[in-house]
Amino acid sequence: MEQDHPKTLPIRKPLLPTHSGIAVSIFEDDARYKQIFRGNPAIQILVDPMNGRIMDANDAACRFYGYDHDRFCTLTIFDLNTLPRGEALSNMKKALVERGGFFRFTHRKADGTTHQVEVFTTPVTISGRDVLYSTIHDVTDRHEEVKKQATESARELREQRERLAWRIETIEEERRKISRELHDGVGQLLTAAYLNLELLEDAIAENSDEAVRLLHKVRQLLDKTIQETRNISHDLRPAVLDDFGLVPGLRMLAEEFSEASGVKAIFQQFNIDTRLDPRLETTIYRICQEALNNIARHSGATEAAIEIFRKGDQLTFTVNDNGSGIPAGYQDHQSFRAGTGLNNIKERVDLHNGRMQINSLKKSGTELLIEFPLS
Repeated sequence: MEQDHPKTLPIRKPLLPTHSGIAVSIFEDDARYKQIFRGNPAIQILVDPMNGRIMDANDAACRFYGYDHDRFCTLTIFDLNTLPRGEALSNMKKALVERGGFFRFTHRKADGTTHQVEVFTTPVTISGRDVLYSTIHDVTDRHEEVKKQATESARELREQRERLAWRIETIEEERRKISRELHDGVGQLLTAAYLNLELLEDAIAENSDEAVRLLHKVRQLLDKTIQETRNISHDLRPAVLDDFGLVPGLRMLAEEFSEASGVKAIFQQFNIDTRLDPRLETTIYRICQEALNNIARHSGATEAAIEIFRKGDQLTFTVNDNGSGIPAGYQDHQSFRAGTGLNNIKERVDLHNGRMQINSLKKSGTELLIEFPLS
């Protein structure tokens, strides 16, 4: 099998330094060389990969970097490349070993300005030694366009988050309003009606057994209505969250979930000594509420746990169960469907720049792990 050999330029005259230290251009008297290299409209230079010395530069390179030819040939690649010297040497050696390469660099011009460039380089043999023949493309405008697009995308994402935050805050405020109205308005009216029925029941107890029976039935209906109103009010906006904070709220959530679903749920907290931002507290509470609902509906679990702890400027909490586990594919957040419980959770996590991960536990069950920055 024939071995690949580096390309060889037809040389008549090797590169030689003058007494002043300025390199004599190879093929200075060769019209073909001047045509294919010196007159090439592409920016091209020859570099010694052992020490980074620039052995020759064409006219386009001189115009782009702002040096005359003699001055250019006294420079090294380290005068152009903003990378540390060791890293630049490593890239050149890599290009030699791999017989060519493509790189993106920031290059410095004679006037001190920097440009983003793409460098295509290949080794050629000159006077028995390998030299890197590099063609350079100025991609600064393209780089700036990419930065502009990235900035625009970041702005759009920020606006989307702001709109989502406003929407969620509006929903929560509406929940508070409805909860207060149910508790303070409907709830009190029903309670008053209930008390009046008790008085009426006592007054006619000796006169009509049927009336007493009917009043008793009405009182049972009112009792059930009052309890249902309290439940709705609590679900819309649990008073304990506003009055006492996240930790008591989650503890009560676990207790109520256990009683309602039959799934034994426990709550543990570590190092949560102070109140958090009210919006973050609401977000965490709603996420836990949604996660527990998912457990009750889909997992077949008999046990669940909520754990939350703070370490420095990071808050971490988990909701896990011993159920059947999460379906294949749901660990990929892109598979969440709009409107599903997991998608709702992810929207809330993204709103606070959090990180969400779903893990399958070793024995059985699923763990929802979420981290929020507090700074």
